Amino acid sequence: MATTIERTWLRRTVIDVCSVIPFLVAYARLYRGMHHLSDVIVGAINGLVCAGLAAGCLVRRRSETTETDGQLGNGGKRGPSA
Repeated sequence: MATTIERTWLRRTVIDVCSVIPFLVAYARLYRGMHHLSDVIVGAINGLVCAGLAAGCLVRRRSETTETDGQLGNGGKRGPSA
């Protein structure tokens, strides 16, 4: 979602802030003793896998949309999905 921001400086700032927040949360949870290191590592791996799957779906959907826009005869509007 942040990659659709047109202003480069704003896009970069949003991506940087959103990238730092999970590390701060993980550090805070370790510092306060709310989780063990293994909990934080497994949570980070789970988050990275979920983010990768979501990014893959978004990229695939975006490429399918751009490929089919030129091929559709109805003004680029997509019909109902099967």
